Amino acid sequence: MEMRILITGSREWTSVALIERALRHEIGSVPFDQVVLAQGGARGADACAHKAAVRLDISDYTFPANWSDEGRAAGHLRNQRMLTEFEPTLVLAFKSNLDLALLRGGTEDMIRRALTAGVRVKWCSGSSSLVSILNAPQMAGVL
Repeated sequence: MEMRILITGSREWTSVALIERALRHEIGSVPFDQVVLAQGGARGADACAHKAAVRLDISDYTFPANWSDEGRAAGHLRNQRMLTEFEPTLVLAFKSNLDLALLRGGTEDMIRRALTAGVRVKWCSGSSSLVSILNAPQMAGVL
């Protein structure tokens, strides 16, 4: 069975190594040719995820936001397209200061959408290689 991992995160994220380490941890013994990655094509975590996918020889799909046609809603619309079209089995979020009460943040938006859809989400703050598991009951007040 194919493992489908969606990466989301801060545009300020710079650690390819931490994303690569988190991917290796999550993938475990699954052959890399059975892993597919998706990201939004922005600078930061998305660009780092693409570099990690290249290093690990993992298939990588980019879902760019269509800012010219969709305006300010483009990031949120792209997030929904990634969730609907890519159908991830896991979302990995990379952002140092996660605030799920933030309504405009793209990372927070993706996490809320994924949790609402029943997709497992893990978050890495960058302060360690540990990934915190987020789930819908934990986030009940902000979903």
